[in-house]
Amino acid sequence: MLNLLRSLTEEKAVKLLSLAFFIILLVLLFASSTTTDEGDSLMHFLYAKYAFRYPAHFFNQWAKPVYVMVMAPFAQFGFAAVQLVNIFFTTANFYVVYRVAKQAGIPNAWMASLIYAATPLSVLVSFSGLTEPMFAFATLLSILLLQQKKFYFSLLLFSFLPFIRSEGLLVCGVIFIYLLVIEKYDLIPLLLFGHIFYSLTGYFVHHDLMWVFNKLSYATLSSAYGSGRWFHFFNVMSEITGVVVKYLLWAGVFYGFILLIRALRKKINETEQQELWLLYGIFLAVFAGHIVFWALGIFNSMGLVRPIAGITPLIAIIALRGIQYVTASIQQWKAGLYVQYLLLAAVLVFPFTSNVYAYKWNRDFELKADQQAQLQLVKYIKQHYPNYNQQIMYHVLPWISIQLKQDWFNPNQHIHINDAFTRNQFKKGELFIWDDWFAVVEGHAPLEAVRKDGRFKEVITFEAKDYWGNVRKTVLFEYVGKDE
Repeated sequence: MLNLLRSLTEEKAVKLLSLAFFIILLVLLFASSTTTDEGDSLMHFLYAKYAFRYPAHFFNQWAKPVYVMVMAPFAQFGFAAVQLVNIFFTTANFYVVYRVAKQAGIPNAWMASLIYAATPLSVLVSFSGLTEPMFAFATLLSILLLQQKKFYFSLLLFSFLPFIRSEGLLVCGVIFIYLLVIEKYDLIPLLLFGHIFYSLTGYFVHHDLMWVFNKLSYATLSSAYGSGRWFHFFNVMSEITGVVVKYLLWAGVFYGFILLIRALRKKINETEQQELWLLYGIFLAVFAGHIVFWALGIFNSMGLVRPIAGITPLIAIIALRGIQYVTASIQQWKAGLYVQYLLLAAVLVFPFTSNVYAYKWNRDFELKADQQAQLQLVKYIKQHYPNYNQQIMYHVLPWISIQLKQDWFNPNQHIHINDAFTRNQFKKGELFIWDDWFAVVEGHAPLEAVRKDGRFKEVITFEAKDYWGNVRKTVLFEYVGKDE
């Protein structure tokens, strides 16, 4: 076995580690019940699942057209199939992050793959229907192609990033500046290709050539979720990366500023120029973008950590730069390499410690408490309302629709709570499902307001405690009208 390991090239070793990483993720997929997120994760799945029934989904700016196009065939086999595709993307990221680090000339590039695998957020989003794993892969691959000077393929791929996640616009902005810096002016129009393609193809759905901008759901200088502190994303970085990687990341960022100073003095080579713009530039653009959006309360930002999963591969590479930087003064001795290995070991061990930011099975790999309460409700509905699939239900819970095999987009099966109160077209016997988050935040229907309405009979309540001891509540109401 030792002889086999010694005979492996670095790249072959990373490929074997990629296979091992995929197997671990696969085992976790079948052992866990998590969907990672109870809202967007499930909604992205529903948009993809029903895309063939509602072709407009292929041109929906919230659902993201490229994501829907890729995921729609797999979504027909259920949510687990979408999770499996995201696991493939995460595994691909594990390998490509090594290739990008290697191309950047960073020593021990294989460490970047292990750092990526050890960042909790990278793993957790793999078990979702979210867009981040695909975005991370497309960004990484675009960077690798650009490093290899495959300009046309790279820039065309970059141009479609905004149709996987809106942060793609920030990434394209960085690439635009990079092309100016390297004086590739003639290639800049390629960054518009994705928008031109979807403007034309989506015209037959939206009858508006500018729909790619006019239908952009985040194009608002306000947010329904309020705003937060400027240092919010710095404070939650441990949730994203773990404590060890967080400090290595900031060490790597410091090295990036040294690169920037050298670039301003024009004492930088081509490979370092690529590293500065393609790794540091994209990371800082996306990270700083989310800081600003949340602090100013714009673009419907919620201050969530999960969008950063789209750039965790870059965080891994920059953290590796951090390892190289903090050990630079002792690298000429063997002790320098041992210190690097020690830091890498700390990165790998951290996710399995008792630290609050390390993995917790019942927090990270099981259904959330509100989903558990909703499952109890689904069982109750099936037992007491045998014709439930022949009547309209009012709620804002994608998990309910998935479990009841409800077409979320069919108004004869499901209507959003907001629309229900606005339209005021309730009929006797129809079911209204309230929950303590989506019904309040998205549906603007506080529980007491529903109870005081007088038209609804409170049927039953289901509760479940979350990891932190908070009680999550789901309540079933039946519409009885004013007379009863």
